[in-house]
Amino acid sequence: MAKQLLACLQAQPGARAHSRVAKNIVLAGVGSVALVDDTPCSLRPPSNFLVPADAPAGTTVAEASAATLAEMNPYVKVSVLPGTPVAALAPENLRQADLLLLCGQDASVIAQADALCREDGVAFFAGVCRGMFGWAFADLGEHTYVWEKVEERQDGSSSKTVEERTLSFPSWAAATSCSLQGASIKRLSKLYLLLRVCAKFEQQQERGPTAEDSEALAALAADVCREAGIDPAALPADQLAAYAAVEEDMPAINAVVGGVVANEVIKAVGRKGEPAVNNFFLFSLADGGQGSVERMG
Repeated sequence: MAKQLLACLQAQPGARAHSRVAKNIVLAGVGSVALVDDTPCSLRPPSNFLVPADAPAGTTVAEASAATLAEMNPYVKVSVLPGTPVAALAPENLRQADLLLLCGQDASVIAQADALCREDGVAFFAGVCRGMFGWAFADLGEHTYVWEKVEERQDGSSSKTVEERTLSFPSWAAATSCSLQGASIKRLSKLYLLLRVCAKFEQQQERGPTAEDSEALAALAADVCREAGIDPAALPADQLAAYAAVEEDMPAINAVVGGVVANEVIKAVGRKGEPAVNNFFLFSLADGGQGSVERMG
């Protein structure tokens, strides 16, 4: 029996790209999608276009979003799980899923979710957009997919090669604690270092950083770089401060990260085509607005 895609949303800073991801995967016809977000519609972010302005006051973001998505593609079953996004991690819910997507969650929740997904063989994605920064993480475990290549001949005919391939993904724990010794500081993604520092902060404090945490983040950044075997100068202090200071997100960043995540989710569910993200997609206007894929761990 076909399982479902669990999309766990959160109407908090850094989570608004979820509306774009949800729209794209439903329009693609993934089969079944369950949404989790108990935020009242009255507190919805203005950029969430899935929640209509006249949504009933007692309706949650997940309920209103599900109704909109069902109208977009009636052939996809869109349901709602009650509770906060963490409710999706309950064994009875996770066992029903092929893939879990977390948007806008702290690193402590991401770490817990990835560990549980690996135990149950569930593909896992997480994404965060904050200020000029956006990133996504993918862990498909041992992912088997169909690879196709079409070759055109000079006589106008063509041949197609079809192969079944397997790709291994590192866990979140491995990807955020691996050694970077010997890596070129010039080539290291500043955003990867930034999210690694913030991940450690969030796991320690069980909350995201704010502007008041700049000094604590700077000290933590030095520790993280030393533990990874690189010079602390690899992470500019101004970028770390910029990430902490801005809790709102930008529609342009949402569009880029949301589009990439949706495309990768569709490929993962269909098991057709080589995944492009293994295991981080990183996008930052501070780095010139160039997206990059990094494999860590």
